[in-house]
Amino acid sequence: MKNGDDKQSAGPGARATGASTPGTPSLFKRNTGSRSGGGVTSGAAPGTASGAASVSPAVGSVGHSHHSISTHSISGAARALRGKADYTAVASLFDSTEIDFLQKTFCELAKRSADATMDKETFLRYFHLPGLIGEQLFVAFDTKNTGVIDLEEFLMGMAVVLRGNADSRAKLLFRMFNLDADEGVSAQELKTMLLTYFSAYTLIEAASEKANALALSDRIDGGTGEDAAGSGAQSGSPSSSNGHVSLDTLYLEYSLMEQNVLDMLSDAFRNKSMDSKLSYDEFSAWIRKHPRVVDFVFRDPSIIRHQESLNLSRSRKQGKGKPEMSGWLGAASKKGIKRFTQRYYVLAGVYLFKYHEKNDDVPKDAIFMPGALVKPFDSSNSSVHGGTTVKEQLMKGNAEEKSDKSRRSNAASSSKPQSRNEEGSGDKSPTPIRSLTKSFGSANIKGFGIEISWDNGYSRVLFADTPDKQKQWLKKLRRAAENRDISSYYTLESEHFAKGAFSKVVKAKQKRTGVEFAVKVVSKQGLDAIERQGLLAEVAILETSYHPNVMSLENVFEDSTNLYIVMELCEGGNLLQFIEQSAPVCEHVARGIIVQILHGLGYLHSMGIIYRDMKPNNILLSRPAQIRPCVLVWPENPVQDQDPTSPPTVSEGRRENTEAFHGELKIVDFGYSKFVRPKDRLNEGVGTFKYWPPEMAKGLSEYSKPVDVWGVGIIMYRLVVGAFPFIAKEGEDLLHLIAQRPYVTDNERYRSLSESCKDLLDRMLRKKPEDRITVEETQKHPWLAACKYQD
Repeated sequence: MKNGDDKQSAGPGARATGASTPGTPSLFKRNTGSRSGGGVTSGAAPGTASGAASVSPAVGSVGHSHHSISTHSISGAARALRGKADYTAVASLFDSTEIDFLQKTFCELAKRSADATMDKETFLRYFHLPGLIGEQLFVAFDTKNTGVIDLEEFLMGMAVVLRGNADSRAKLLFRMFNLDADEGVSAQELKTMLLTYFSAYTLIEAASEKANALALSDRIDGGTGEDAAGSGAQSGSPSSSNGHVSLDTLYLEYSLMEQNVLDMLSDAFRNKSMDSKLSYDEFSAWIRKHPRVVDFVFRDPSIIRHQESLNLSRSRKQGKGKPEMSGWLGAASKKGIKRFTQRYYVLAGVYLFKYHEKNDDVPKDAIFMPGALVKPFDSSNSSVHGGTTVKEQLMKGNAEEKSDKSRRSNAASSSKPQSRNEEGSGDKSPTPIRSLTKSFGSANIKGFGIEISWDNGYSRVLFADTPDKQKQWLKKLRRAAENRDISSYYTLESEHFAKGAFSKVVKAKQKRTGVEFAVKVVSKQGLDAIERQGLLAEVAILETSYHPNVMSLENVFEDSTNLYIVMELCEGGNLLQFIEQSAPVCEHVARGIIVQILHGLGYLHSMGIIYRDMKPNNILLSRPAQIRPCVLVWPENPVQDQDPTSPPTVSEGRRENTEAFHGELKIVDFGYSKFVRPKDRLNEGVGTFKYWPPEMAKGLSEYSKPVDVWGVGIIMYRLVVGAFPFIAKEGEDLLHLIAQRPYVTDNERYRSLSESCKDLLDRMLRKKPEDRITVEETQKHPWLAACKYQD
C-alpha cells in the first residue's frame, strides 16, 4: 500500500470483540423536562429468573414487517411466567391492567427488532438515556446475557425501574456501574459512569435554561410561539443562544464538573485503595449518600414518561383523562376478504392505543410512537400485504364483497348510529364493509392514508375517512412521535462547504435568534448496518459531550431520507489546512495545539469512548488561528509529575521570547467512535491508513485506546517536522513500514527538536500499545507541563 493521503480511509472490517455500539433513537431527541416525580415504592425486588418461556413469532400481526409477532404468543409467554417467584414479584408491583399494558408494549417493540425479542437499538429508543448509562441499563435488563431482552426480562426490569425499592434499585445500579461484570466496581468504572452522568446532567440543565430563556423572550417580544425546544439546544451545547462562550469559561465549567466527580470518587474509596474494587455492600452504602445519582437514572425524563404512560393505560378504564386525539381509523387486515377493518384509536401521551370497540376498557395494541416517522401514505407504490398495492387490494375486496351478499348484509346490519367522539366532533361507529370500501375507494385512499414507519422496515398504515381527519391525525401523531421539520427552525443554505460519501455540511441560520450553525446532512439511503451503527454512535457521543475541545450537539432533525445534525459553526477551517499552510511550526506553537487535542481526547477516553480516527482533518478551529508573540517562562527545575493545569510549584527561571498558538480546537466526526468498557478490545480496521497504529497495520489484531494516542503522535510529528513519520518509497508498503520500521529521525528538522519533544514523540509512537504513553500520563510530561506563557 502506498502513502495515500489524509482522505484515504479504511472501511469497517471484522466485528468488535466485546465492544458495544450505542444505539440511538431514530429521532435523536432527549426530553429536557424536569426531573421530578417517580417516587420509590416498597416491594419485593425482582430477581434473575431462569428457564423463561420463549416468545415465538406468530401470524396475525397488524401492519407489515419482515417478521410478525402476535399478542396471543406474548400472552402465552406471560401465562407461563405465572407461578414463578419472579412473576409474583411483578404481580405485587403492577395490577393486571398495567401488566397487560407492559406486555402489549413489549409485543409492539419486539416487532421492530430482528426477532420476537427486543434488541439493543430498540431498547435504547425506548429508554433514551445518555451514552454508557443507556448501554448499561440494557446490560442490567439482560440478566440472561443473550444480547436481547425477552418478555420476562422486560417485566422484571420495568418492575425495578418503575416500582422498585431502594435495595432493588441499588442492585440494578451496581450492575450498571460494574462495566466489566466482575466482582466489583473499580475506580475507573465509577469515574467513567459519573462523568457520563455529570456531562449529560449539565447539558440537560443548559438546554432547559436555554428553552426557558427563549420562551420568556418569545412572551416578551410577542413572538411566533414556536416550540422552544426545537429552536434551542437539544442537548444544551456549550455554545450559547447568543453565540460564542469563551474557552476559559468552558474550561472552568469542565474543571468544576471533573472536580465534583473526583470528590465523589474519593468518598467512595475513602477507606480503600484506588486499585481495589467496591463490593455491592460498599457500593450500596455509597449510593445512599449520593441520591442524585439514583435520581438521574430513575427520574430521567424517559422513565418518567413511561410511568405517566402506565397511568394513562388505566385512565380510560377509570374514566379519567382526556386524549390528544381519538376516533375510528381503517387498517389493513389479513383475515379473509375483509381487507380493511375499522378500529377505535386513542392517542394519549406518546402512545397510540388501539381498541376493537369504542367503549372497550382494554386496548388490543399499545404503540410507542417516539422514533417513528409519520407521513401521508402513498398508495400508488406501497404494498400492505403480499406485494400488492392498496388500490389492488381494494379492488379485489370490492369484487369479493359483491359476490358475497350475505356477508355484506350481515355487515350492514351491524352498522351503528352516529355518535360523538371525545373531542366533540361527529364520529361514526365501525363502517360496514360496503361503506368502508366505498369510502376508501381508489379515488380517495391516496389522500387519506397515514403511514407510521420505523427504520427496520416495520410499518403501520391507517386510513381516515376524510381529508380533515387525516390532517388532524398527522399533526397529533407527528407530535407524539417527536417529528419536527428542520425548516421550521433553521434556514439552510443550498451550497455545502464540506462533503463526504453520504453527507454534506451546510450553513444554517436559526430563525429565532439569527445565530449561524453548521448542519451535517446525512443521507440514510444506501447505508449498510455498519455505517448506520457509526451514524448512531456519532449522535450518541455528540449528545453526551460537554468539553471545550469536543464538538457538542445543538439539535437533531430527521425525515424519511435524511438526518440533520446541527452543531456549532467552526469558521477557522480544519487542522490539516493549518498544517499544510504553516508546518513545520515551532514547538511552542505545536504545544498549544497538542495540549488541546489531548484534553479533548482524555475526556472522551474517560467517558469510555475510543475515537479511532485521529487525524488533522477531524480537528476544527472555532475561529481562524493566530500565532502571536509571547514570553515563555521556564521553571528552574521542571517537575515531572506537575499538573499542567496548576501554577508552577518551583520558582520561575529563564524567559524566552517566542510565539504561541491562539485558537480553539474541536474534535469532530465520531463515525468510527465506540463506547468501550475497560476490558473491551476491538478488531475493526477503520480510519485513515496513514494514521493507523502498528496493531491495526499488522492485520487487525485486538486494540483499544492506545490507537488514539498514536494518532496524536502522528499529528504532533507533522506539526514540528513538517512531514509524515513513515514515508513509503517506490515498491514499499506503507502498512508494513508502520508495523515493522522505526519512524524517520534522520532529517535536520527532527534533529533540531528539544529532547523533551523527542521523548514525547517516542512515547506516543511506540510499536507496542502497552508501552505507549496514556493520555493521562501525557499531561504530566515535561514538554507539556514544564512551562507557561505570558502574553
